[in-house]
Amino acid sequence: MNFGICKLSLVPVRREPSDKSEMISQLVFGECYQVLQTQEKWLQIQNAADDYEGWIDFKQHFPVTDTYFQEWKNEKHARSMDVVQTVSGTDGVTPIGLGSVLPFFDGMTIRVGDEKMLYNGRATNPNLPYRENFLQKIALQFKKRPTCGAGNPSSG
Repeated sequence: MNFGICKLSLVPVRREPSDKSEMISQLVFGECYQVLQTQEKWLQIQNAADDYEGWIDFKQHFPVTDTYFQEWKNEKHARSMDVVQTVSGTDGVTPIGLGSVLPFFDGMTIRVGDEKMLYNGRATNPNLPYRENFLQKIALQFKKRPTCGAGNPSSG
């Protein structure tokens, strides 16, 4: 099997393998997926978090091992609570948005594949239950933001 993780701020997920095809969803930083098939420069993927399927450009694919993918699926991950924050790694600095997944977050670093990256922002604690007022506060941060066809908030 072939697996990957979103190592970019956002990756458009398209209905068909074409740049002109409708964007039906997005991968946010830190989300894992399984590659179902390849067609020219396109990969058909299935999001590990919600089983949603679509196509991404192969240039936006960052491969991970089967072991990493299984570990990712078996763990609850923290999420970024800042509207905009950054992660720093060997490739430089990547901006991430509210709700981005922070894989294997230990309070200071995350692990994306074999790479450790620094995160210095607010994050959820996946081991604590969510309170209703907390979820309402988060939801209000998305008020009046544009959406893509699938209803996922976009960054602009």
